[in-house]
Amino acid sequence: MKFEGIYVPVVTPYQENFSIDFERLAEIIEFLINAGVHGIISAGTTGEYYAQTMQERFELMKFIRQQIKGRVAFIVGTGAIRTEESIEYASAAAEVGADALLVATPPYAIPTEQEMRCMRWPSTVPQICRSYSTTIPGEWVRIWAKTISTGLLVHQISARSRKVLVIQAGCICSHSSIHIYS
Repeated sequence: MKFEGIYVPVVTPYQENFSIDFERLAEIIEFLINAGVHGIISAGTTGEYYAQTMQERFELMKFIRQQIKGRVAFIVGTGAIRTEESIEYASAAAEVGADALLVATPPYAIPTEQEMRCMRWPSTVPQICRSYSTTIPGEWVRIWAKTISTGLLVHQISARSRKVLVIQAGCICSHSSIHIYS
């Protein structure tokens, strides 16, 4: 998969009873596709993944994949505080046919070196690995990079900087044309 274009982490709309509003989600997805995005991300940082149950995330993966119908790329965020849950999300994403995984380090905890080494997701699914500079030691970026067989790693140099380091299929290079908007 070639990572080019605009990929949008889709918001998850809710009904007043706190259940997911799948009808509204379908409308949002259609709006984004008609606007010309190149891919939709389920469970990205604006997808409220942190407040969803595992079952809700699995349902969202299936629903969004069916709604997209192959018209744009489908990327699934596997971010979780627990490594075991992240691995389950990655496996489920591969099962539903995700085009790529968005793998992120935990936002509030520093993963152990062992956890970094075990982040070997389904090898047939390309990965976009997102590292938060405040939670991951710089030397571990190289360890993580060695686990990536397909895809790329984006490591933000500092929380205030838009400078990023991109590692694509194990090749470390600085990249000025990638912009992170958050």
